[in-house]
Amino acid sequence: MTDQSKKRKASQADLWEMIPSDLSDEDDIEEIFPTEDLTKNAVLQRNSTYPKALDARVQPSAAASTLAGSKAKASLTFLEKHGTQTVDIYVGKENILFRVYKDILCNKIEFFDKMFNGKFKEANENAAILPEDDPEAFDILMCWVAQDTVSVKVQDFREKLHLWVLVDKLCLGNLQKSIMNIWRIEDKIYDTYYTAEEFQYIFEKTARKSPPRQYAARMLRFQSLKPPTEGHEYSIDYHGKPIPLSDLDVTALAELLAKNKEMLESYLELAGRTNDPSGNEVDPRKMHVY
Repeated sequence: MTDQSKKRKASQADLWEMIPSDLSDEDDIEEIFPTEDLTKNAVLQRNSTYPKALDARVQPSAAASTLAGSKAKASLTFLEKHGTQTVDIYVGKENILFRVYKDILCNKIEFFDKMFNGKFKEANENAAILPEDDPEAFDILMCWVAQDTVSVKVQDFREKLHLWVLVDKLCLGNLQKSIMNIWRIEDKIYDTYYTAEEFQYIFEKTARKSPPRQYAARMLRFQSLKPPTEGHEYSIDYHGKPIPLSDLDVTALAELLAKNKEMLESYLELAGRTNDPSGNEVDPRKMHVY
């Protein structure tokens, strides 16, 4: 063996002797240097960190579950407030079924509160029959109960009239005013006028002095007293069609008033009362209901 080889072995031996002297724990010495112990130690370290990693994955899941639970609880506000109980209401001659949340309906309309929370049979059965009411009007009313909005077909006065009659029966004064204002505004926007048959229909469906009847009476006077449109011998609407019962149609007006005493009385009662400062008949479609 050469001197250089001997020196190399000596230096390696010195190195092995120096390392233990710098370490205070004999167990640490055994874990660091033998190859088998190093492998075991690496496995132990890997295994010891696995539960921590698993916990790290589980914790977000648990947090997400808690969050989902809180969201689910928050989303039950409607049920907590209104419950799940419903009532069945059969409307019209065909007994159209409306199934409505009892709490919402009774809180909105006192008529139904007394019906379903009183001593009537409807309260025991949670069901009622309204054969004389109009299903389409009742449907609009239920939309108002649920959404607090009124949506009616434009230019369909019958739908507005039926809804008003139903609301009048249920003593919903503010809603009655809203319906009449919608009625007037739409009539003005679409320049609506009424025929003799339509006036007759309104008078048949309403009581004396009721807002729809008074509106019809004012419209009748307004139409019958309209002067001829410039360039024409008669009054025309914005479609260019003759306005029913205007000065062109005096015979039809006379016949209508002759066969309907209440309409004639309403017509005459308004004489001179619905004129503007210039003496002209005021357009009733511009009158707001408060």
